[in-house]
Amino acid sequence: MNKALDMRYRGQSVQVTDSYKYLGMWFQSNGSWDKEKKSRIKKAKRRMAVAYMLIRAGKLSVQDGLAVWRGLIRPVLEYGSEIWCSDRNNVWIEAERLQRKMLKRILRCPNRMPADVALGELGLTELRHRRDQLRLGFWNKLLSYKNDTLIRRVYNESRRRHMDEQNKHVWTAYTAKLLRKYGLHDVWADNVYDMQQKSRIKLVIHECAEREWQSRIK
Repeated sequence: MNKALDMRYRGQSVQVTDSYKYLGMWFQSNGSWDKEKKSRIKKAKRRMAVAYMLIRAGKLSVQDGLAVWRGLIRPVLEYGSEIWCSDRNNVWIEAERLQRKMLKRILRCPNRMPADVALGELGLTELRHRRDQLRLGFWNKLLSYKNDTLIRRVYNESRRRHMDEQNKHVWTAYTAKLLRKYGLHDVWADNVYDMQQKSRIKLVIHECAEREWQSRIK
């Protein structure tokens, strides 16, 4: 428990905490994900330190270094982002900074080299686009569940609150905003699972990320 407070309830000692860990993620009572993100950054840095040692020792080629980033480091920063990513959390400067630093080390180039050059050289996008893709992919998967399952009932209620009450704080509200951002209004309106939908979402987000990259390069 974190910052636990002792309270007396019916003669018994009760502890109240402002955060707790569940399924490897830190949940905070105020709705913030700052503690979880700090934990992710710390863990990613530890793994990056090992990768740096191997790169300096000449043990990792560019392709091997990229594989380490994709398979061992980036997933740490993306864990649970399908849930916590929102308007407030979508811009995660610390994570983007880590990616830029790692990619330059992989390419063995100086720190002064523009980050977009490293992204283009290795065929990657900013992490925020990755989080959008994960979020919408998870949303599409939710649609595959039957209406009587618990997870689908929770989603249906979240969608109802967003549609009927214009509640901007439910999980579905940000999901709908992302779909509109990427021009997928029809997908949101249909609200039906489609096996091909995941590929379409991935393609649309990649094209958007590439346009933004081209604009920055110019």
